[in-house]
Amino acid sequence: MNLTEFLEKFVCDKLIENNRYSSFSIALEDARKITGRDVATGELKHNILTNRNNGYLEPYSFIGITN
Repeated sequence: MNLTEFLEKFVCDKLIENNRYSSFSIALEDARKITGRDVATGELKHNILTNRNNGYLEPYSFIGITN
C-alpha cells in the first residue's frame, strides 16, 4: 500500500488492514456520538446524550468539536 492509499483509508475507513484501525475514524465516531449526530453521516439527529445533572450535551459542544 502506498502513502496515498494509506491516507485515503486512514481518513475514510475505520479498518485500515487486518487488526489496524484508523484512530481518526474512531475519534470522529466518538465526536459524533457526543454531539448527538449520526455516527456514519454526521447529520444532526438529536440523539442527545445527557450528563449526570440531566443537562444535555450540545451538538456544538467544546468536547465534541475538539475531539
